[in-house]
Amino acid sequence: MEQERLEILPNRKKRILLLFPLAGLIALVWYTSKFMSVLFLIYTAVLVWALVHLIFRIFSNKPVLVLTKEGILSNMTPNGKEAGLVFWRDVTDIREMRTFWFIRSIAVFTHESKNTFRLHLADDEAAIDHDQLLAVIKLYWEKYR
Repeated sequence: MEQERLEILPNRKKRILLLFPLAGLIALVWYTSKFMSVLFLIYTAVLVWALVHLIFRIFSNKPVLVLTKEGILSNMTPNGKEAGLVFWRDVTDIREMRTFWFIRSIAVFTHESKNTFRLHLADDEAAIDHDQLLAVIKLYWEKYR
């Protein structure tokens, strides 16, 4: 590996595919609601906001993940954006995780004083498959920590 900086770009097709379950969830909330309530309006507002946010993300070409010799910068999830650059020297472990027995993600663990921070990464928006993503993250971690 010769690159000191690797930008993983978004995959527009994967982002478009994410619209369908979200739109289906919105339809389900509307269909199952027998009457208007505050809770119904809150659920609907959150789901519509998520749908609009995802539509805007479809047209963004901003990298979803940046790997550098200093660390890892994720734009995949809100906690990744909030964390900013996670330095390789702070990373204590990188593991594959499963949610609901079939959704695979990558967890990057750090220990900041007494708190453990976990950054979840998934290939659901990236132009790279899960196994390649895990391999390249581990490769950078081994080389630059």
